[in-house]
Amino acid sequence: MMAYDDLVRNLEELTENAAHHQLQTLHSILQHQASVSYLQRYLSASDAPVDAATFRSRVPLSSYDDYFHLINQLANGDIDHHQPLLSADPLLCFFYSSGTSTMKPKLIPYFDSALSRAASYNAHQGSAAIFRKNFDTIDGIRAAYAAGLIRAFSMLESKWEKLCDDLESGFPSLETADAAMKESVVEFLGGPQVDLSRRIREICAESNWGGILSKLWPNARYVKAVTTGSMKQYYPKLKHYAGDVMILGGRLLCIRMLPGYQLGYPATTRGVKVGKMYEVAVTTYRGLYRYRLGDIVSVVGFHNSSPLVEFMMRAPKTADEIITEKDLTSAVDSFQHSTAAEVVEFASFSDFELSPKQLKVFIEFREGCVFLQEEKLQESAAALRSCCSSLENGMGEIYKVQRDRGEVGPLVVSFNLLF
Repeated sequence: MMAYDDLVRNLEELTENAAHHQLQTLHSILQHQASVSYLQRYLSASDAPVDAATFRSRVPLSSYDDYFHLINQLANGDIDHHQPLLSADPLLCFFYSSGTSTMKPKLIPYFDSALSRAASYNAHQGSAAIFRKNFDTIDGIRAAYAAGLIRAFSMLESKWEKLCDDLESGFPSLETADAAMKESVVEFLGGPQVDLSRRIREICAESNWGGILSKLWPNARYVKAVTTGSMKQYYPKLKHYAGDVMILGGRLLCIRMLPGYQLGYPATTRGVKVGKMYEVAVTTYRGLYRYRLGDIVSVVGFHNSSPLVEFMMRAPKTADEIITEKDLTSAVDSFQHSTAAEVVEFASFSDFELSPKQLKVFIEFREGCVFLQEEKLQESAAALRSCCSSLENGMGEIYKVQRDRGEVGPLVVSFNLLF
């Protein structure tokens, strides 16, 4: 395992020479993947080894659609080992993307890249060294996305009494219909867990669940999950459960090649400027070349020569988009403050089949919201109209301009109550 002092020296050297290491990484990728079909269509005319400038000038920016037919070929087993399609490395499996940025998850090939494994190993060693330096006990709660953790805690908040009953008896309740799951739970518990049941019951019976994570898991030192972009709406609730336990951002994609594009002009780590926003494009070890991630980041500073970036929002997917992810999140935040009710989840949908097109927002409140209590609907109707007006006013400049022009119809808001 990497020692803490070695880690610091390694990080300092990498960040002091960020541009050099970026070019080295790109060179190693191009040298290893030079024969793949995707690159050959752009670089076949070059006899000499391809340098960074040639790569950027000949290989265009790409999106998932540029890889779609090649990925389908791989999925159908149409593989030519003499002419690999996307990567010279062996194909291990496929996985689906989360689908948070599009209506449909993407099928992603996963290649067995030794270069990527080495980079990931160093990153994991570094993380472990940092935690060993700061904490005697290493433990954490992890999930891919904050939404998953919120649903788990919400389930626990509503079902903890049944959980404690099951622990006390050593057998899952009749609500668990799956026989294999029942058998697995019984085997794992190994009999009644009276002490554990009593401890959890005492903790969960408290009226305030703020900071409950450290009460249930005293050795937990961090929570790790994606809390940016569309997951940002879950951060306040996750922080409520976590209390003083730190929340670390999850890793969506581990890369070392991170150029950006501002107003159509390319910029590497050497050319970015503090205060400017860039769309991220990446070249990875596993078969993506100048791939547009769709993330807009702002450069907030530098550590040595390496830029420090803050995620701002997702890039608009089409020119027809009415609002950005950031606009929607900001508007719902303002709406939540004006209603003094807890918004559990929200989403939006732009209906382009209508004329004029229309934005529809779906908002789910936690049980107990006064606005959705049947006996108070009439008296709260005026308040809801006012709140919906403030929601529409916070939708951002793109929406406002199109609304004023009559290109967008009245906002439709649908409310639901979570029980």
